[in-house]
Amino acid sequence: MPGVEYPTRYKLELNRSWRFVRGEAAPALFANENPDITTVSLPHCWNNRDTFQPGVTYYRGKGTYQLQFQVPDDAPFVEPGQWILQIDGFYGKSTLQLNDQPLGTQDGQYLGFEVDITSYLHQLQRNTLTLVLDNRHRRDTLPGIKKPDFLLFGGLSGSAHLVKRPRLFLNARDIRIDTWQREQDAWHLRTTFAVSSVVPVTRCEVHWTLNTPDGETLGSSISRNVEINSSGESNILTAAMDLTGIQCWDIDDPVLYSLHARIIQHGNTIDEVIFRIGFRTAEFLHDEGLFLNGRRVELRGCNRHESMPGFGRALPTVLQREDAIRIKEMGLNFVRLSHYPQHPEFLDACDELGLLVYAEIATWRSVRGYGKWLRAACRQTEALVRRDRHRPCILIWGMGTESRSRRAYTRLRKTIQMLDSHRPITYAENHFRRAQCKRTTKQVEVWALNDNMDALQDAMQSSRLRNVIVSECAKSPDAKRGSLEHEVKQVHTIISDLRRALQEPFVAGFALWCLNDYATLYKKHYQCHSGVLDAWRQNKMAADFIRARYTTEPFIRLYADWEIKAHGDDRDVYICTNCSQVILRIDHQQIMQTAGSPFLRLRIPFSESTLIAEGSNGGTVVRDTCAPWRNAYEIRLQTSTTPASDWLDCLARVVDGDGHPVQSWNGDLIASLQGIGELYSYTHDNRILITRGSGRFFARIPVGESAKITATAKGLMPGTLTTNTNADEEVRTE
Repeated sequence: MPGVEYPTRYKLELNRSWRFVRGEAAPALFANENPDITTVSLPHCWNNRDTFQPGVTYYRGKGTYQLQFQVPDDAPFVEPGQWILQIDGFYGKSTLQLNDQPLGTQDGQYLGFEVDITSYLHQLQRNTLTLVLDNRHRRDTLPGIKKPDFLLFGGLSGSAHLVKRPRLFLNARDIRIDTWQREQDAWHLRTTFAVSSVVPVTRCEVHWTLNTPDGETLGSSISRNVEINSSGESNILTAAMDLTGIQCWDIDDPVLYSLHARIIQHGNTIDEVIFRIGFRTAEFLHDEGLFLNGRRVELRGCNRHESMPGFGRALPTVLQREDAIRIKEMGLNFVRLSHYPQHPEFLDACDELGLLVYAEIATWRSVRGYGKWLRAACRQTEALVRRDRHRPCILIWGMGTESRSRRAYTRLRKTIQMLDSHRPITYAENHFRRAQCKRTTKQVEVWALNDNMDALQDAMQSSRLRNVIVSECAKSPDAKRGSLEHEVKQVHTIISDLRRALQEPFVAGFALWCLNDYATLYKKHYQCHSGVLDAWRQNKMAADFIRARYTTEPFIRLYADWEIKAHGDDRDVYICTNCSQVILRIDHQQIMQTAGSPFLRLRIPFSESTLIAEGSNGGTVVRDTCAPWRNAYEIRLQTSTTPASDWLDCLARVVDGDGHPVQSWNGDLIASLQGIGELYSYTHDNRILITRGSGRFFARIPVGESAKITATAKGLMPGTLTTNTNADEEVRTE
């Protein structure tokens, strides 16, 4: 379970050497040689190369995965307990077989599932696990709509594990952790739980301890003589602690504590669970916004889509975490998970970095107050709240997006409040009058307003806490990176919308639409360029503007069309900075000085020399440069290793004969790899999209193996790099 560890349980990773074939295939098919069968590792998405391309409709259908594995000899087979197969979240339905035994149909729910496979698991011989997934539209699979404004990616986009659950165990999803502040650094912690058993009636003790980040014990509680009844469950139990010396989890100092639970029987630890938790207060005061730990905090955030060309939805954990880091680096403190539950690794990073989260179930104009859809929504809501309610980063629960049903929201509210009575509830609304007609205006504590700034006052008056979050704003679907005109227009849209959004004290904050460019078939848009980052997480001007507006560490970024053309002329220069003073120089000769601002537009005469923007703030000087460029001449590749040893993060640049980046070059390169490994580009013929003269792509090369990557384009000298994923080896570029 995310944010939770079970240190004493046996765990076997099942992420490598899966065999995959598109379509539904009988398990026996995998016994034969079949050119359509490929070997893949998890996470995996079968839509990794048929999206983000104009006119391309992505595959919707079935896919079959098969894994053969053997449990190691040292596994605890003789000990009583349950063998549990854990599959992380994905979109769609799956049917599961283990060793030719059917194990039913599961809904991936974006949250995953667990199956008890004890009766079917072979101990000393090979096991065959087969899953058939289906990412076609179904009414009872959320969001329950054929073409939402995002893609319904297919595939096992998380991890898979085999876990041995002991004879007595704690289920983290059934554990509820509540905290109350008694005084400034004094808190009360109450945990509600039950003990489960797979053996006949027995007794045990449950020991709870709370530890600081340094391992110091702050409090403890013991539940003695816990009796397991004949149904295999104890009564609902409570463990309480009164604590002092607590440091609050905050956006600027996200202190995390470890809450340990151990089942003790006859002096032995049978099971252990560790939660990472934080202590904080978060209140939306009437007409005044959010108060976090007693001080008003303006929510400054963005919406996030969990996808990237070349990966689909199956982002490796290093990229899940990178998104959270990028949000924090821009000075933002808030993220809305649009429009579905997202990967626990991203939420772990939010806990660690101090990002507040608006989490919602998978909906988009699809909320229905009856039948299969509502039953599925209640299941997903319950699973989402149980999974993430212990996280300090979770600020608010979302029931839906741009669709309204009084009956549905009444049911979903009750589901959430039974499981978590502390956090506010909302849904994202873009049509106030329609909400009035459907009588959903009083269903939320805080109104989440999509775009319609004219409804701010109405939204405030219709929410129980008289607060509004502008949950989507500054939409710029044409702001493609590399188009200076559209990037500038996006910045102006953000400035205008934030001015309107933040003028009232009851507006708790905003979430830009959105963090990253994404793919959609809604209205055949195929590519939506609303992100402040492009789809590969390269900065647009808007990202630098946000950083200039909301961070304090001295920062400056320069944008200019500095191409050498037939005649000299005046050029527009754009600067994003948080510095108080800005000086422009050409080859170190000062040509202009002006007061700093998050967004500056200046007009200066062109010169065939390097343009330098220099800013100062508090005695610290920062610089950015733009070298003049001529016609594109060659491709240069460079790479940096990521924290995952077998991943390479690669950058392709188009430069002129002097080696200066050609920022006016937009187009595609064709990449190839010689050696053992795989390229993660966004098309089947390994295209790398270049905008503003640069493009990002990835390669996965097994540890210790070497490979040669080449990039070509018509009229340009090719670029190559030779690398391997052993940290002791150097990367060579040619």
